[in-house]
Amino acid sequence: MNHPSRIISLFTFPVIGPQNGLWFQKKLSDESVAQRFRWNLLDEFAWNGHGSVMDRKLINREILLSFWKIHILHHAAEGEVVGQWMLKELAHHGYEVSPGTLYPLLKRMEANGWLKSKADPARGPKAARAYRITAEGRKVLKIVRQQLRELGVEVAQG
Repeated sequence: MNHPSRIISLFTFPVIGPQNGLWFQKKLSDESVAQRFRWNLLDEFAWNGHGSVMDRKLINREILLSFWKIHILHHAAEGEVVGQWMLKELAHHGYEVSPGTLYPLLKRMEANGWLKSKADPARGPKAARAYRITAEGRKVLKIVRQQLRELGVEVAQG
């Protein structure tokens, strides 16, 4: 049986529908639309096999939270990042992250030794914090990148 695939930017994503084997096709030519759409696939097509949509919060908590951490480590390795910028960056890629989720996540990553932050004490306790990756965070990012490469090959092969 020949199933069309969802075409996004230069990537092809098979999207499982309400019945096994039901796939959808849509070509997006504008890269910015493709980027916003990339992670919103779950909004449209995350089916549990019984015809009902999966719980997006559950998917965020159990799966995408790790993607957010990888994304944060990646950008912190490139240079300092601040929370507001990171919220916008994650939203740009279609992640639905609230400040109430991001800031505790950044604090946990700092407590784990993966990030280090600094803030201007003259600006008070609510001053923006700039985060950068630590040596330990670089080690974690290196491990994660290797695992992603391996996973990507395995998933791409089906």
